[in-house]
Amino acid sequence: MPTFYKPGQRKQNSTYRVRGSIRNQEYEITTRTTNKRLAQAEWDAFKEQVKSTGRVVKEKHWTFSDAVNHYEMIDNRSKMQMNYAKKIESVIGDFLLETIKPGTIKSLCKELYPKNKASSWNRSVIRVASAIINCAAEDAHCSHIRISTFKEEEVPKKLPSDKAGEILLQNTEGIKQLYIAVLHYHGLRPSDALSISWDNINMKEQTFQVVIPKAKKNKEIVMDQDFFVLLANVPKKNQTGKLFPWKNRSSLTWLNDLTKKLGVTFAARKARHKFATDLAAEGASEFDLVNCGSWTSTRSTKTYVTLQPERAKEMLKRRKNAQI
Repeated sequence: MPTFYKPGQRKQNSTYRVRGSIRNQEYEITTRTTNKRLAQAEWDAFKEQVKSTGRVVKEKHWTFSDAVNHYEMIDNRSKMQMNYAKKIESVIGDFLLETIKPGTIKSLCKELYPKNKASSWNRSVIRVASAIINCAAEDAHCSHIRISTFKEEEVPKKLPSDKAGEILLQNTEGIKQLYIAVLHYHGLRPSDALSISWDNINMKEQTFQVVIPKAKKNKEIVMDQDFFVLLANVPKKNQTGKLFPWKNRSSLTWLNDLTKKLGVTFAARKARHKFATDLAAEGASEFDLVNCGSWTSTRSTKTYVTLQPERAKEMLKRRKNAQI
C-alpha cells in the first residue's frame, strides 16, 4: 500500500504526495490535489503507466496553466486575484514553468494593460505571476522566481474638504448617517464597512468586527464614542442582520450625489487618509494606527498618512525647547 502525505507533512507540500513501491522500485509523486481520493486516482494512473512502459516515468513538466489551477485549488483566492491570473494565463498558459523568466512576466505588463501605470502592473501582473509560480515551486514543480517590480510614482494623498464629514453627518439620518459615521470616525474601506453585521457588534464592550478581504481575516475594532451613540439610537427591532443594506460600493451612488449637492469632497479613501493623518498628528505610532483602524500591518499604514508642514514645525520647536 502506498503512503499518503497530507499537505504540510512532507517537504512543505501544499497538496498530497504519494510514495510507494512498483515492481520493487520506490517512487514518490506530487499530486495536484488536497483530496485523498483524487490523490489515490493519480497514484493509480502513475502506477499503470510505470507497469505498461516498464521504466521510471518522470513527473509531467508543469505549464503556467497547471500552476494557475494549483494556485487556485490550494487556497481560497479572491475573484479579483483569479481574474488577474486568468488574464496572464491567456497569454502564457502553455509556457513550461522552467522557461518563464522575469523578463517574460515584465513584458506582459504593457501587452495586457497598455494604458496602466507601474503600480497597476505591479499589482495585477508581477505580484500575481510571482505568487503563482512560487506556489508551484513549493511543491518542487519549478524553481522559485524573483521578479523586480516597477518603480511606482508617489500618488498625492487627498483629504476630504474642510469639515466635510461633519457637514454630511448633519445632513443625513438613519442608515446613511451611520455609513458616513463609520467612514468619518473609523476610516474604514467600503468593503470593511459593508461587512459589519449586528451579530458582530458588542454594545456592552463597545466593539465591532469587520471582515478584511485583503488579509482574509476578521478584525475587532474599538468604537468611537460618537459612533457608539448613533448605534445605540438604532431601534431594537432593526438590530438584526447586516448593519448596512448595500451590496457593494457600486450601490453607494447616493453618497456622490449628496457630496455634489452640499458642495463638499468626501469619499471612503479620503476619509481613511484623514483618519490616519489625524491620529498621526496626535502622536499615534504605526502600531496605534493598526490598533485603532482596520489595517492589519504597520507597513500598510504608511501610505495613508499625509505630511503636515505645521506639524513638522511644531515637533522641531518642541525638540529645540527640550535642548535648552
